[in-house]
Amino acid sequence: MIDLKTHDAVYFPPFNFRASDAARYSHAVQHVSEPQWSRERLRSKRPDQYEKAIVPEPDGESWFRARIVVDRPDVCVFVNGAAMPRLTVKELGDRTHRPIGLWVRNDSGGSFTKLRVKNAPKASLHAGR
Repeated sequence: MIDLKTHDAVYFPPFNFRASDAARYSHAVQHVSEPQWSRERLRSKRPDQYEKAIVPEPDGESWFRARIVVDRPDVCVFVNGAAMPRLTVKELGDRTHRPIGLWVRNDSGGSFTKLRVKNAPKASLHAGR
């Protein structure tokens, strides 16, 4: 069953991109698997594994590029064309073959452009393009 409380997500809280507080700064890109692996539970049980800083930092008020590669069980997140992912984690949930959605938190509006969802050949999945 698909609902708003049961999902895996990659989340970019832009207010953390350039935060002066080290803890907030390290939470610029996050992966969660709700409801079992919430952000709070991950911070308690697996600190610093499922969220990372983005360097160089995007401007939270401007567009930035994100490429999310799901090569089960790995999830890799590339930002602004970087050759290396800013976040690489193992999937937490066991939900496979589910729809992909765009999620915006706290009624922030969110804007997307040039969105593409595609299957990629295995050899190219981890290339930094």
